[in-house]
Amino acid sequence: HTPQLYHQRGVQRKRLEWMTRGVVAVDATNLELTRSVVVSDEFVGDDEDIYEIDTDGGGVELHCAARVDGKHKHPLGATVTEGDTHESPQFDLLEDDVEVFADLDSVIWTFDRAYTRYLRFCEIKHSGNDFVTLLHSDARFEVKEVLEEFEVSITPERGAQPRDSADESTRQVRDERIELAETGEEFRRIVLNAPDGEEIEYLTTLASSAYDPIDVISIYTLRTCIEILFRELKQYLNIENFHSKSLNGVLFELFCALIGYVLVEWFRQCHPVKGGMARAIQQVRTFWNKTLDTFG
Repeated sequence: HTPQLYHQRGVQRKRLEWMTRGVVAVDATNLELTRSVVVSDEFVGDDEDIYEIDTDGGGVELHCAARVDGKHKHPLGATVTEGDTHESPQFDLLEDDVEVFADLDSVIWTFDRAYTRYLRFCEIKHSGNDFVTLLHSDARFEVKEVLEEFEVSITPERGAQPRDSADESTRQVRDERIELAETGEEFRRIVLNAPDGEEIEYLTTLASSAYDPIDVISIYTLRTCIEILFRELKQYLNIENFHSKSLNGVLFELFCALIGYVLVEWFRQCHPVKGGMARAIQQVRTFWNKTLDTFG
């Protein structure tokens, strides 16, 4: 989460200001435990024994769906599992959480390779939603048509060293229509040449008539917002420092932390302050008993 990344995210958001659809990112982060947590029979059922999640057992995993478009960066839904649980099965639960919001009836999902599942791609395609994700290098597909192929100029990030040659400031971009493996479904595959010579492959359902390849790449870049959200939760709300020794208590603390995060984000939108999340939390702590009008 370097200054360059913040700058890049700001550039991508500005480029996408014309968009009217919400963008939702899905990701997970591991929360370490400083003490063992008891999982009671209300979670495991009457036929299973009560057990503990100990400190060296991988902790717990927080799975989250967050809105990341425009000025938004806040959680919409969350699930909690043990630390060694795979991320992919939690997607369907988070999708149900997002469907609750009336203004998010046609979202663009963005997620990393941990959620790769061909059947899921097809389900999203036929649901009225869209997605952008990275494609595995060993993905099976057949190229049906090359829509376009061009070069794009890359503006050096602030503080970057000058390029050694003019060739390093351009990247090759290829936009294709493919049929994905045995699904029989067609998707777009966008290939961007990376600075190290490797190819970054994006898979999406976004129509080429409405979203050019750079738009698709910019939308995927917004996914970093959920990683920043996790960092802020850990660094400024200290969510890994659980006080409870029971799973129910841990869930309660996480729920309160997420509510607090949403309220601080709302405060930042209504009354912008310099210094980001840390400064906003300081303002809330200092003036918690004052009316918001005093911050106008």
